[in-house]
Amino acid sequence: MLPAALLALAVTTAEAAAPYALLGEAAGKSATLAAHAPLLRIGNAVLANVLTYETRDHEGRSQLILLACDGSWISAPYGVTVQTIPAADYAAIEGDASSKAPPVRSGELRFMAGNRSDEFYGAWLVAKAAGLCAGAAPAPEALVLPIAETVNGNQTIGIGMQARPASTANGRLQMWFRATWFDHVAVPGQRRPSLVASGAYWMSKKELNCRARSAAPRTVDYHDVSPPKQVQTPAAPFLPVIPGTMGDSELALACRLFGN
Repeated sequence: MLPAALLALAVTTAEAAAPYALLGEAAGKSATLAAHAPLLRIGNAVLANVLTYETRDHEGRSQLILLACDGSWISAPYGVTVQTIPAADYAAIEGDASSKAPPVRSGELRFMAGNRSDEFYGAWLVAKAAGLCAGAAPAPEALVLPIAETVNGNQTIGIGMQARPASTANGRLQMWFRATWFDHVAVPGQRRPSLVASGAYWMSKKELNCRARSAAPRTVDYHDVSPPKQVQTPAAPFLPVIPGTMGDSELALACRLFGN
């Protein structure tokens, strides 16, 4: 028989794959894993789609959470959709979220220690971290994780990172980053405009040294011009990454997930 500590961490592959595997419920709140959005392994972390229901407000939510496989850190939820629904109908909550999911997400990933999550289900998720990672499928290369965003006039520029390294060698990472231009579109009855991808974006491959905290550009594909163009700089030198910059945020996420 497994020790209690290991049982608390264990989530079998079958449990993770089962429809709406319950994480926990207490005080009129419950949380479950989505049935049709697989757990995705990204470096030393797992991406989970968590569905929640709160009885008092009749509120169903779908949210994405990035969680370290050892439970040491957890992200704040992103990609959140909210639905008023009379009961904990997780199929309806997941279906509503799926219908609203954009091709590319904008936003900012924030992280905290695994035992400091602000979400009522955080401790339930962290307790199952190792098992969730063990049952996760490899993330698709095209998946983009949001890093940060900046407003430029009537547009928002979202910066994200592809979920797989282009290469890893000699203690260095080559990662693809995406800059996407979103138009601000007014929606009746909604205080803030919706962000709709304009079709313009850049893909930038950068080589990163996590230990030296330095980076070098390698390739930029410009998809905001016609025809698209590519610029390669294979001999560009490594330069120190300046704290507080967008480059610092890119380095931090890449090294958090794939660094030694």
